Amino acid sequence: MKFPKFKLPPNSLFAILLRSRWWISFSLALAITLIAFVALPVAYAPVGAMGSLPFWAIGVVAFGRQWNQPSAAQREAALARLLSMNGRELTALLQRGFGADGYTVQATSRTGADLRLDRAGALTLVQTRRFKASSLGAEPLRELTQAMAAEGAADGIVVACGSVTEQASRWAAEHHIRVLDAEALVDWLHRRKLL
Repeated sequence: MKFPKFKLPPNSLFAILLRSRWWISFSLALAITLIAFVALPVAYAPVGAMGSLPFWAIGVVAFGRQWNQPSAAQREAALARLLSMNGRELTALLQRGFGADGYTVQATSRTGADLRLDRAGALTLVQTRRFKASSLGAEPLRELTQAMAAEGAADGIVVACGSVTEQASRWAAEHHIRVLDAEALVDWLHRRKLL
């Protein structure tokens, strides 16, 4: 029997705390614990302090998620560095990153793709040409889809530091294309010590 996947409502307190820095949850948990021991009779204080357990748990989960992630200042500096790169520099950086992930990486001049990734016979094409565009539309994704069909690639990746239109998001979902946005790109490169 398969259970449905539980998802927190995006604006609930715990969802907000999961997106916040881990120490915020720990601070709230500590405050609740201290208030329980100060405000409640000694016999009831431990029971009141148990109300902080969900905050401790959220703090642990947030800490685990944020471990080895760049800080806001590091993220901003890395994004500025990415945006100052030209296409060749970004392609070279991505080649090192995908190579570290175990892919055999080749540059390609095919329309719609800049890199060809091969791992265990699975082919993926990567497009980086329009990574600085303020908005990614469906046209670059169509070009990548055509290149994928011509090469026999099962998957595609588009690097985009700007926003992604709704039409482009739908196209990507329908055609096995992953959009590597600025935040995901910075995290990925940071984990590989490339930024």
